[in-house]
Amino acid sequence: SLKDRDQYSLIEYFNKYEKSVKQNCLRMLRLINNLIDITKIDSGMTKLDLVLVDIVPFVEDLTLSLIPYTKYKNLNITFDTNVEKLYLKIDTYAFERILLNLLSNAIKFNNFDGSILVSIESSDTNVTISIKDTGIGIPHGYPDATYNRFYKVDNSFSRRTEGSGIGLAITKNLTELQGGRISINENYKDGSEFIITF
Repeated sequence: SLKDRDQYSLIEYFNKYEKSVKQNCLRMLRLINNLIDITKIDSGMTKLDLVLVDIVPFVEDLTLSLIPYTKYKNLNITFDTNVEKLYLKIDTYAFERILLNLLSNAIKFNNFDGSILVSIESSDTNVTISIKDTGIGIPHGYPDATYNRFYKVDNSFSRRTEGSGIGLAITKNLTELQGGRISINENYKDGSEFIITF
């Protein structure tokens, strides 16, 4: 048993499972946050606190902060923008939840040695944030259904990843509450590309 092992064996045992425990704790935390968010949305309690924020460093810092979580799949994650400063009125909590849900999906459903590209583009009329991955993608004809609560493209017991199926529903709601819209680029065939437009 564990209690009968010497301290070096315990350290080795701990180091072996530390990464797995951390990942599962983060997964549980995301699920809890999603359940809290969807409960607030349903009850009409979601009140946004809109503030003027330069979203370029906001998105870049959040993207780069996830690099440690891409290591286990050896993913390459990059950030690109056509503007150096871009101020939008956003709710920072809701905006962060949107990005984290999309980025965690881009990691979870990606292939080993794949890549993730997060980009910001600004025009005279719109601001778009794209999150593109080289993962399993979304089958043709499914994009609208992916935003349904508890919907999963693959419901089989043999599917490679776990999830509740509510992340994209919350992402869509939080995006629309801030006056934006979310869409899937159906022309992109090498994975998934989600586009947020304000």
